[in-house]
Amino acid sequence: MITVFVVIILLIIGILFPENEKVSFFGWIYLIWLSVNAPQKYLLGDYVVYQYSYNNLITQDSQFEKGYTLLEYLGNFVGLNFETFRQYFVAIGVIILYFGVRRFTKNHSLVLAMYIPTIWVVDIIQMRSFVMMSVMVLGFSLLLCNNLISKILAVTVILLGASIHSSGYLFLIGLVLYLLVKSISNFIKYLTYGAIIGILLLPLLLRSSVFISIISFLGNITGRSALVNNLSDLFMSGTPINLKLIYYFILVLSLTVIVLITKDNQKINDDKTFIVFKVLVGGITILFVGTVLLDVASDYSRLIRHGLLYVYILIAWYFQNVKKNGQITIRQLIIGIATCSLVILVYITSQITWGSDIPMSTPYLLHLTGN
Repeated sequence: MITVFVVIILLIIGILFPENEKVSFFGWIYLIWLSVNAPQKYLLGDYVVYQYSYNNLITQDSQFEKGYTLLEYLGNFVGLNFETFRQYFVAIGVIILYFGVRRFTKNHSLVLAMYIPTIWVVDIIQMRSFVMMSVMVLGFSLLLCNNLISKILAVTVILLGASIHSSGYLFLIGLVLYLLVKSISNFIKYLTYGAIIGILLLPLLLRSSVFISIISFLGNITGRSALVNNLSDLFMSGTPINLKLIYYFILVLSLTVIVLITKDNQKINDDKTFIVFKVLVGGITILFVGTVLLDVASDYSRLIRHGLLYVYILIAWYFQNVKKNGQITIRQLIIGIATCSLVILVYITSQITWGSDIPMSTPYLLHLTGN
């Protein structure tokens, strides 16, 4: 039950003492401890697949991306068994995430309080996706410098992240929009209209040969020809309508929070604040992309998780910077209610999207019960 205690403490600190970068460091240490000490048998089939790939690099080619495969070779070269390799891999992922988050906000406690109980459990099982996401947060944080060198570095880091998990290439959509769109309000409008159009048109597109050609092209440039077969067979199974409706509501809640925070911030015209907003909306773009791709398969809900982390960072930033005059405005109250509703729904979807194994594993991965 220690995780419940830690999350409550982080939540209280995040709300009452939002500039908590130093005191919340214990939260990051705890997240590393949780990640490193995740019980193997509750990491499900993903653990078995990763372990098999790691232990059989000599006899057969890895089925994963080149960046991750290189790390597998490195682990084998220095003599690490798979579990030790996994522990180093996820610990480094948490450290990278820490450095990314700290460039956006000092309110680490609130980010961790929302992230650990809602998203982390699935992330630690799908560890390549988790580390890729951490690299993406760091990559987008480089854009805060707002100069040519930082943009080149951001692209480089994003491509490195995509070499660990190929869904990272989709983050380039947010990067391109960040570079092209000048107004935050227009940025949000384009994402909203694009999501609506995508949700309506993608089911029709999936039936066309054009989509298969696009996927084949992506499979070739990412070096994952198996991706083509997966998308043609397993991943084009779609998502149950009841689950899609919940994710659509998550998107609406996220959009509500983003718009209200934008309207409630009086310093939006300040250059530094403007860049923070714009970069975070660039990262949140993957939330919209993932919601559209639910028509392909529920597997793409991982993109929604990654986008929600940027929403969490934005919320934490807001509580750090909101004016405290002793009174809570109606808008702030709505933001608080929408945030609570969002966190609850994200937790629910994390438990029902991937079948019955996740609810079974959650208490053990969060150390809510003994092994």
